[in-house]
Amino acid sequence: MKDYLQEARKLIMAGEHQAAMTLLDKFQRKNKIEGQDRITLSGLYRSIGKYDKAFKALGPLILTQANDQLSQDELNVSVAQARLLNAMGCKFLSGRLFFEIDLYLKQTAQSYSGQPILFFYNYFANTLIEQGHMVEAREMMALFKKSIERAPHEQLASSNAWYYYHETSWRIESYLGNFSESDFHLEKLHELIKSAELYWFVIYHNRKACQCIYQHDFTQAREQLDKTAVLLQQHPGAFPGEQIFWYRMMAQSHIEKGENEIAVSFLQTMLSKSRAVSDAPEIIIGGFYYMDKIAPQLLTLGDRVALRNHPNSNYFSYLAGRALGGRDANLLPFWCREELPGASEGDCWIVQDGAITAKSYLKEREKILALIAEHTSPMIDLVSGIVQTEEDKIILSDVQHRTLLAISGAGSLSVDKWSLMEFVYRQTFLQVETGLDRLAKVVTGLRKMGLDITLTNNDYRVDLSNFSFQVFPMIWHQIGIHNISIQADGRIDREVLEKHLGVKASTAKSWLTEWKKKGLAA
Repeated sequence: MKDYLQEARKLIMAGEHQAAMTLLDKFQRKNKIEGQDRITLSGLYRSIGKYDKAFKALGPLILTQANDQLSQDELNVSVAQARLLNAMGCKFLSGRLFFEIDLYLKQTAQSYSGQPILFFYNYFANTLIEQGHMVEAREMMALFKKSIERAPHEQLASSNAWYYYHETSWRIESYLGNFSESDFHLEKLHELIKSAELYWFVIYHNRKACQCIYQHDFTQAREQLDKTAVLLQQHPGAFPGEQIFWYRMMAQSHIEKGENEIAVSFLQTMLSKSRAVSDAPEIIIGGFYYMDKIAPQLLTLGDRVALRNHPNSNYFSYLAGRALGGRDANLLPFWCREELPGASEGDCWIVQDGAITAKSYLKEREKILALIAEHTSPMIDLVSGIVQTEEDKIILSDVQHRTLLAISGAGSLSVDKWSLMEFVYRQTFLQVETGLDRLAKVVTGLRKMGLDITLTNNDYRVDLSNFSFQVFPMIWHQIGIHNISIQADGRIDREVLEKHLGVKASTAKSWLTEWKKKGLAA
């Protein structure tokens, strides 16, 4: 049984991902998979970007609060599920599982061991880093350090736990701009890997280059990137994630020198490789951002929409001009805070004639109302939740609104079904399958409205090319039909609801009462 997994790992290291997937599929069909093999199988699927197969390999979701006592294997699988859900974009559900496992470990009298438990707080810290919660991430790393110090010597010898401790600690400190601390962890990592495997040398040189870029030392950054290049050339295809990161940093270093043509070449390669090996939109969006800075004509309109409005929230969207909308800027990386554009009155994106432009929704309101009144061409307003087709004028329900916003906001990248479920329902469904089933019904309803939504390889996308005027919100928590009827003085214009949108007087009155209670209208 182990031979299949070892051979698949070799194929992945050689960059032969399709052959590896075929072998893993065969292994799964021919064997009853339990315990650590489930986690290993899932991890191998994940490493080639097959999240659906990775999730299925782990089996049904294991909730620590639903069990009086978990076996070692069950707890290991629960940790693996929390990690994978985070990678799939289900940040809220993943966070909930991590918190429950943390509570369970602190409350249970049973002693657990093994790598998933040893590394639990490192996994938890990385999830918190992605959300910008550095204080909490540091707390998790302190617990991880204690776990390492208590672990048996034979377990540490094969786990590289200290390597991960210093690499994750570097992520936290470099995110905050604490370079003396981050450099300390990098050098500790370097001391450990003098006789270790190639992967960690690649990690070290890439992280060192990244820190040099943060510090605007592009000469030293290039020296580190050159060292990474030698290692990557020796093992092409072995470390796709680090290779993609290397291409982006090479592009950044050339942009800083004003060598945009060379930078474009690196970005094009990076984007091509990203699409081939990863379902994670955050990686590709980073490439879109730098391409948008130096060669926007090489991006499609869908690429530019994805950069600014993808539901998998990322800091590059704010660098591209998206309003913070109440988000604490201190949760962004320090270098991102330094590069944020100045304050703007824009709170929505207008897509028209092949361009996407930041605008004030209040100032665009009369134009939108005129388009609704004329009803001469299809338009879509995802601030208020209005879809106007050639035949009909539709006010979306809250769930329909959030669903269409997420799918259309993903632009050229699409959005995977798990991230979409999370965006629409948040933590309503602990069993993923329940949320996915409900979501499929919502999408069916949107299709019946004439929206061209497709599902391919677990990814949803929509073709909005027939909508000549599109409006996307920058601040997602403020969406709703009240927006189209709010005047400059904050009062609601009921005539808009009744005359332009055909809302019954009784319904308009009910809505107005509700909006006043919620503080949405004067």
